[in-house]
Amino acid sequence: MNYKLVIFATLVSGAVAADHCVINHDTKCGTAGHLDRLNVASLDACKAKCSSTANCGFYSYRSTDKLCVTCMAEGNKQGFPGFTFYPLDPAKCPVEEVTAVGATTAGGVPLCDAPVHANMKCAWKHVDRLHRLVNQSVEQCQKACADDPACEFYSYKFKGSGGKHEKVCMGCGAGTANSMQHHHNFHLYSKGCVGKPPPMPQTKTWNGDLCARGTGDPHFMTFDGKKYDCQGDGDFILSRSLDSGFELQGRFGKVRRRPRVATHQGAVIKTGINGEPKVEIAYTKECAISYRIEDTLVDLDNNGGNTGTNMVAFFASGNTRTIEYDSGFSLKVQLRSWSGDCYLNVYLCLPETVADQRFVGILGTPDGNKNNDFTDRQGVSTGLAIRASKKEAHEHCVKTWCTHPSENLFNEPTASQQCNVVIPYDDDLETKVAEIATTNPEWFSLCDGDEECLMDALAADDIDQGVRTLIDGEADPEPPGIDEIEPATVPQEERPPGTPPPPPTEPAPTSSTPANERSGPIDETFTTKSPPGAMGDPHFKTHGGEMYDFHGNAQEEGILLNGAALVTETTTSDEWHFSKFAGRVLRYKSVSANHRIRREAHLHLGNGEKIMFKTFADFVKVEFMNESDDTLKGSLGLLGTYPDGQRVGRDGATIMEDVNMFGQEWQVKPDEPKLFHSYTADWVVPAGQACAMPVDSIEKSQLRKRRLANGLVEEEVEKACAHLQDPSDHKACVFDVIATQDPAMAGAW
Repeated sequence: MNYKLVIFATLVSGAVAADHCVINHDTKCGTAGHLDRLNVASLDACKAKCSSTANCGFYSYRSTDKLCVTCMAEGNKQGFPGFTFYPLDPAKCPVEEVTAVGATTAGGVPLCDAPVHANMKCAWKHVDRLHRLVNQSVEQCQKACADDPACEFYSYKFKGSGGKHEKVCMGCGAGTANSMQHHHNFHLYSKGCVGKPPPMPQTKTWNGDLCARGTGDPHFMTFDGKKYDCQGDGDFILSRSLDSGFELQGRFGKVRRRPRVATHQGAVIKTGINGEPKVEIAYTKECAISYRIEDTLVDLDNNGGNTGTNMVAFFASGNTRTIEYDSGFSLKVQLRSWSGDCYLNVYLCLPETVADQRFVGILGTPDGNKNNDFTDRQGVSTGLAIRASKKEAHEHCVKTWCTHPSENLFNEPTASQQCNVVIPYDDDLETKVAEIATTNPEWFSLCDGDEECLMDALAADDIDQGVRTLIDGEADPEPPGIDEIEPATVPQEERPPGTPPPPPTEPAPTSSTPANERSGPIDETFTTKSPPGAMGDPHFKTHGGEMYDFHGNAQEEGILLNGAALVTETTTSDEWHFSKFAGRVLRYKSVSANHRIRREAHLHLGNGEKIMFKTFADFVKVEFMNESDDTLKGSLGLLGTYPDGQRVGRDGATIMEDVNMFGQEWQVKPDEPKLFHSYTADWVVPAGQACAMPVDSIEKSQLRKRRLANGLVEEEVEKACAHLQDPSDHKACVFDVIATQDPAMAGAW
């Protein structure tokens, strides 16, 4: 039975219809049905869904929330309490629109006709302080309120954006205190009835659709995907609606050590909607961050994110800050540094309610046509987006969008707001970028030929800065959950010169066993509670928690499920005699071992399940978080069967004890789909052959002992891996540090 179907089935009422159409209020289904809460607009459409679904004999529909379930209606599996099913045979059941007014839920609780209040101000308290009700159902939320004497009303809605959504249950007692800083506009229902479930929100990303960004020095990508640079010095119009009061302005400033380079130093946004305040974020070159709400300084990082209004919410996590308006406008900034100066990356998302408005500014107009993104202030296209050179795009930007005194939104406008300071376009830099494939092929390769990456690397004379720009440009950062409020920090690896580092922390206690006696290789297997995945040299954790090593030199299938696969590439180092788990998944970028930048990206699969990718040097770590039957049931591969993690072959039955044979079993075959963007000869194994294996474990163990004897002392190794509490993780980390003779390798963990 599909679990999500059962969860939502508790919400559906017994529909009112003719008796001869009703099969059973508690129909037993032999197969999982189909659930659609978004696109089924009528009972007729629900019936059509059933008609087009193999083995579907019955269907159920409730018009109040457009919920459709189809069912085979034969078998002995769990039923659907409260469902009223209709047979597909049209002669037995005429198609009629049905409502749920006056009906009751499966638990006998009546359905609410309407919210008690759409935006009541009251003393909020979490019914579920441990978030056990998050991502459950409105009926469970109602029950939690009914069981709590202090709760008189409850509310249930979606929160979040950027692809991350939670269904949040809130309880409310009687009162007038307004403490709804992050929970505004919840629709309240009486504890005595079950309210309507919230509509499923559309997934919103921070790159594409109605979103745009400015990163690095700064590089812009418009709503429609047009990329260009604008090296200004002053306050600029990033986006403005000609049909409403919305506007976003950005502050650019020269980098002190690079006078021909500018970066973002601040942003100010106003939506033009009554009750929604103007918010300003400023980040000085000395890394001091400040916030203003309607020109009043507010210490959002240290006051719990209290904006003083229920119309705008503030989130903070690490080096990311997010402003979310009740109307749907979202502004996100990331704290970064360049050549000792701190700066911001800026991301803007518009709500779909304004999609038909006319927008102008540096970020263009969101109409799906990048060729009209360069306009004048009245919104008339200049045609430059089609034919303009990089220099012409830069000059159009600084001359058109620098703010005038009467329109500047910043509390303290910059001295150069009158547009009398223009940073000349660097023709020499553009020439160097064009020639870098020949003059510096290593940098060209690390940047994947990306012009923004190469430009920033050359301007800063630092490939790390270029790679950081590449990652920021392709990242899809997400806001944290509703309770994640953290103080502002400058990430240690990007801490500007002169800024004191945080006080050192004491290493966690570790076993007294000498490092040279327990530092791998992982020739035996271990059981671990940490998430399954692959990392390091590479070490693999199965779904059942078993940890083992496989050091083949080929593509491997980490997960194979119904024709879909997550494929990894492993390479063997002749010097270290161990493999590196390396690869590119989605748009995630790995970085050379000479440039120690660690980055992290999440692929959200829904309901809290995600795949996490981390890079350090040229190592990639992949972990599956919050696994579920919906995604992984029936999967095979290097992570074993789900959920027990048995190492079985491609036939799905043969258990393979030898890890080398098991690894070679799952090398990608020549006739299987190729998922990677590019390949080397070593990764393509001819049909009938096995991938190359490194030296045996005895020689490898001897090499490890020689390296420990001649290189790092065991105290260095222990200190590097002291942060790992899981014994198998610690053992694998110690081996990686010894094998590479590099304590920084512990950063891969």
